[in-house]
Amino acid sequence: MDFVNTTFDELRGLLRNRYSTKWNRYDSEVIPMWVADMDLGVDESIVSAIDDASRNFGLGYPSQSLMDELNSSFSRLYARKFNGKIDQTLTVATTDVVQTIYIAISTFSEEGDGVIVQTPIYPPFLSTPKILKRNAVENRLKVDDDGYHFDIDDFYAKASDPKNKIALLCSPHNPTGMVMSRELLLEVSKICAETDTLMIVDEIHGQIIFGDTFTSISAIDTDADYIVCTSATKAYNIAGTRCAVAAFSSKGVMDKFDAIPFHLRGMPSNIGVVAAIAAWDHADPWLSRVLDHLNHNRSVLRSFTERSELFTIPKNSRATYLAWLRFVDDSQPWKVLLDKAKVGCSPGIDFGESGNYHARMNLATTTATLEEALNRIEKYL
Repeated sequence: MDFVNTTFDELRGLLRNRYSTKWNRYDSEVIPMWVADMDLGVDESIVSAIDDASRNFGLGYPSQSLMDELNSSFSRLYARKFNGKIDQTLTVATTDVVQTIYIAISTFSEEGDGVIVQTPIYPPFLSTPKILKRNAVENRLKVDDDGYHFDIDDFYAKASDPKNKIALLCSPHNPTGMVMSRELLLEVSKICAETDTLMIVDEIHGQIIFGDTFTSISAIDTDADYIVCTSATKAYNIAGTRCAVAAFSSKGVMDKFDAIPFHLRGMPSNIGVVAAIAAWDHADPWLSRVLDHLNHNRSVLRSFTERSELFTIPKNSRATYLAWLRFVDDSQPWKVLLDKAKVGCSPGIDFGESGNYHARMNLATTTATLEEALNRIEKYL
C-alpha cells in the first residue's frame, strides 16, 4: 500500500469489509478516525506465519513449546529495545491487555477499593474499576502550554490513602502521548513501594515513540510490585489476533494472578501466538517504515494547527498514533466533526470529565486520507 497517496475512497474499498469494526461503525461517507486500529496493512512476515499455521494443521490448541516461544520472543524484544529485565518464568499469556487489567484489579483489590488513574485516560481505565465495583481515583494530569504532565504530588497523596490499592498506569499515555521519563517512573515506583500500591502498567504503545525514549517499568530497579501488560497488537496492527503477555515483578505476584482458573481466564489462539512471535522477531523493518509515516502525519497535523485556530494539540506528545485535539468553543466537538465534517473521532468525554472540549483522532491512515479529513474540518467548522 502507498502510505502517502492512497485516497479515502481507495481505502474505503479495501477496508469497509466484513471484518472491520472501525470502517463499519459509520455511514460510508464518514472518514473513520476513532478506534486505535491502523489503515496501513500488516507486515508480510505476520501474514506468512498465519498462513503457515492455517495450512499446516496449526489451528488446534497451542503447544507448550509454542507458548514458550512466545515468552522467549517477548523477553528478547524487551531486552533488545527497552533494556527490560523480563524473566520468562514470570510471564502469563492472556487474550488482550484489558483482560489482563480486569484480572489484576479483581485479584489484587476488593470491592470499594481505589484504582488510581491519570485522566484524561483510555476509557477502559475508567470503566473497568466501575464494572468491578472499585473506585477510579483521578490523579489528573497537569496541563500547561507545553502539554500534559504527571502530577507527582497528587499521586503521592492518592497512593498514601490505604484504600487505594492499585496504580493503573498507561505508559506511554493514551490519549495525550505523554512519555514518562526514567526519573519520573522511578519516583512513581518508589512511592508505590513505600505505600504498598501495586503498579499495573499498560505498555502497549511502548514501540510507537517519536523523538523520545520509552522506559519500561521492567528496566528500572524497584521494590514495588508491578505487572507489565503489553501486546504486539498496536504497533504491528494485529488487534484481531487476540494475544497479549503479562510480566510480573515476582513469583508471588504472578502466582496470585495465575490462581484465576484457566478456563475462566482463557488463552490466546495459535493464530494470535504465531502472529505475535512473527511481529516481535521479524517485522521491525515494516514497523520502522510505519513509524516514519506516522511521524510525517503528525507533522501534517501540527502544520494544520499552526495555520488554523480550530483546535490545538499537546506540544509534548511524543508517543502513539493518536492525537488529542483541544477545541476552544465546543465542549462536545466530536459531534460537530461527525455531523458536519463527516469525520469520526473518539468523544473526549469518554476519557473522563477533563476530556470535555476534546476529541481523539487516529492518525494511522494514509496522508491523503488525513489531509481530506483536515480539509473537511477546515471547511465545515
